[in-house]
Amino acid sequence: MLSVVNDSSPSDPDFWSVASEVELFAGIDPAGRDLLAASSHRRVFRVGDLVAGVGVAIDSVYIVESGLLGVAIPDERGEAIEVARLGPGDYCGELSLIRHEHSGARVEALDDAIVWEVPHVVLAEVAERSPRMMRELASKIASRLSDTNRRLKRMHARGRMVGAGSFGDPGWAVALLARTALSAARTLERPVLLVDLTEATVVPTYAHELPSLRELLAQPAQFAVHDAFATGIGARVGVVRHGEGRELNRTVVIDLLNELAGRYPLVIAHVPMTSQTRPTLVAVADTMIAIGFDRQLDVVRRNRLPAERDVVVLSESGSVDNEAERGRLSEHCRARVLRVIPGGPMPLFRSAETAGEPGQSIDWLARHFLQRKVGLALGAGGAKGYAHLGVLAGLEEHGITVDYLAGSSIGAPLASGAALGMSVDEMRGHMDRIFRELARPRLPWHSMWSAGALRGGFERLSQGRTFGSLRLPLSIVAADLDRREEYVFRKGPLTDAILASIAIPAVYPPVEFDGRRLVDGAVLNPVPTNTVAADGADIVIGVMLSPPAARAERRTGWRARLSPPIVDTVMRAFDVMQWKITSEGASRADVSLEPVFHGSTGLRDWHRADEFIEAGRLAVELAMPRLRARLALGELTDEGRTVAA
Repeated sequence: MLSVVNDSSPSDPDFWSVASEVELFAGIDPAGRDLLAASSHRRVFRVGDLVAGVGVAIDSVYIVESGLLGVAIPDERGEAIEVARLGPGDYCGELSLIRHEHSGARVEALDDAIVWEVPHVVLAEVAERSPRMMRELASKIASRLSDTNRRLKRMHARGRMVGAGSFGDPGWAVALLARTALSAARTLERPVLLVDLTEATVVPTYAHELPSLRELLAQPAQFAVHDAFATGIGARVGVVRHGEGRELNRTVVIDLLNELAGRYPLVIAHVPMTSQTRPTLVAVADTMIAIGFDRQLDVVRRNRLPAERDVVVLSESGSVDNEAERGRLSEHCRARVLRVIPGGPMPLFRSAETAGEPGQSIDWLARHFLQRKVGLALGAGGAKGYAHLGVLAGLEEHGITVDYLAGSSIGAPLASGAALGMSVDEMRGHMDRIFRELARPRLPWHSMWSAGALRGGFERLSQGRTFGSLRLPLSIVAADLDRREEYVFRKGPLTDAILASIAIPAVYPPVEFDGRRLVDGAVLNPVPTNTVAADGADIVIGVMLSPPAARAERRTGWRARLSPPIVDTVMRAFDVMQWKITSEGASRADVSLEPVFHGSTGLRDWHRADEFIEAGRLAVELAMPRLRARLALGELTDEGRTVAA
């Protein structure tokens, strides 16, 4: 609602003490000066008062004597975007004078302000005798439109904005977010900004304190300091506080945050988690989290977090980060727990290094903020699955961290080993022993070979673990014979899931699990890129091992005699079926890796492990330009919008 107070008479002579400094009124003849002074009204607006509203008819030009006005226009969602701030000597309302239209902008007092109202009819009469005034009006309108377009372009090309709310003492939350900002800056090799609107008193020594929000509001020229800092190169973290003085209203804070987001690739806005501050996060954030100690989760539960459903838990009770613990805490606080960071708050203050915990969790949080969490889908392919070991080794050598894993068929045990934290050499040893067992066929009634030997090998590989005990989220894909649908394991014993996923129809018996008959995941989903995406991966890498059937050669010699001819026939038919499905699954990946294999390859060519591992490593090398491009900030998108670097 408009709130105005007259504090002078209409003919107050102080009008010209303000108007004489305004270029619009330069060169006005004496009669025009008297008419303007006699017709103008002096008004007072308090913080938050509307001077003009969108779609409201206005019949005056407003000249600012003191204070600050914000001019905002609605975007396509109806959210207000600030396009100008007006201080002493500035004016607005000139476009309505020329176009005779209702206001297209919202003009609000950002601070207590005194404004002179000059009626349009009077200005029009004076302008008829003053060509200079008309030129000034045309120039001002053109300049304003140009500035607005530039500002809107910057707004649409802004970096990512993360909203983080915390419970209790904000000091440790600031330390956590500053460390996360530093990790993100190291990844980007560009400065990142933390805006702290709490009363935390500690700023990390590696952070640079920059002009506060109140300073930016009062002196927009201070944005030049941010321009200089943001365009620098290297891992630097800037910190912006609220600044001394009365608390800024929500609209002003949102406008300032959006303005800053136009300068940095990542802005993290930290506020106390209250019902008053939460709407600020909702309005500006691309990603939102709540931060709390594990002893504070009852507070999280009571707050219900209607908008920001994701929680990061700082653990003081020795909780570890795995699927089971995250699930338990999520159920307790009725919100999704993204990460449990062990060790309490003190390690956050001691060092900015990222080795071990809490560094690993902080690096993960930075990738989450940047939408760079990597999912790796390991596909089907028999003995060619050794190539997955080369892929894992190659990604590690290039510093690409895998956050989510999925496996189908031979990819299932290798994805499990990676999720268990095994090294490539450890997984190689397990797979060698398992494939040696395959060289001794056993002929049961329902299939060509028994799964008994496989079970023993996979139990040793999985160490008797369940999905809930894994640090990395893992999905294993099988096919339900009776329901003719994909079945995805995300809980239960690893061994059962691996056996089901690798049960090649007619070669190994189906696995009975949960009232289902499950067979090889390659029947329906040879490269499970969809499952890692569903689990939360932002960037999906799919590894496709099956070559086109036309490339295969007929196997001859003593290795062909290791298995009955029907096995070779079944496997060739399986490859033909799999190739079409694999191509479709790989097309869903952001980056598809296709190791190149020479000559005929079969189920039990495990003696060629070194060759296959090298093929996987080479596939990573060849794909690195695409991987680097996809990991670059300029490639990140949010609801179809490319975020500029």
